Amino acid sequence: MTYRTNWAQSERLDLCELLDRVGPDQDTLCGDWKTADLAAHIVLRERRPDAAGGIIIPALAARTQRVMQELKTLPWADLVDLIRQGAPRWNPMSLGPVDMIANTFEFFVHHEDVLRANPNWAPRNLDPEFEKLLWSRLKTSAPLLWRRARVAVTLSNRIDQVTAKKSKSSGGVLVTGDVGELVLKSYGRTACNVTVTGDDSEVAIFNETKLNV
Repeated sequence: MTYRTNWAQSERLDLCELLDRVGPDQDTLCGDWKTADLAAHIVLRERRPDAAGGIIIPALAARTQRVMQELKTLPWADLVDLIRQGAPRWNPMSLGPVDMIANTFEFFVHHEDVLRANPNWAPRNLDPEFEKLLWSRLKTSAPLLWRRARVAVTLSNRIDQVTAKKSKSSGGVLVTGDVGELVLKSYGRTACNVTVTGDDSEVAIFNETKLNV
């Protein structure tokens, strides 16, 4: 399967346009982060590997936070422009194929994090080619994303489905929605349009799942 568009780059540029419009102080879906925090996170991830360890390793979080605070002191237009420029040449993510692998979900989810923080948000109509790519990546990554689930989980885009979490002791739940909505749910976002069906007790357990993504 081939894709004509680098969707990671497309989502990056669309996110930058949105950040230009909303400014540094809008809420996001990333906890208590404002758009300035989200922008600093993206720049740190691509340009400051010396300080990015705290994204994954709690013991290194203090340094990550310090560098994020430093980045937030940049003029807003300059901070957004660093995102727009993409990863520097020394970073493997500057290569198109690596960029698509590392950043397609990253920029799609963060684009939606900003869009859906507005109480009047509505789902975008995604390009069918982009949806195919998202579904292909989700089918591969679903077991990792849903590893913390305490019941079996199956994701369905109404045409195809993937087992996200297996369980010998659970009948499990079926999570149904458009592909983009399933990606957002898999990344722990609650502002998404999905339907969860299954035994009431298992649905209740599922709804308590903390994905920590």
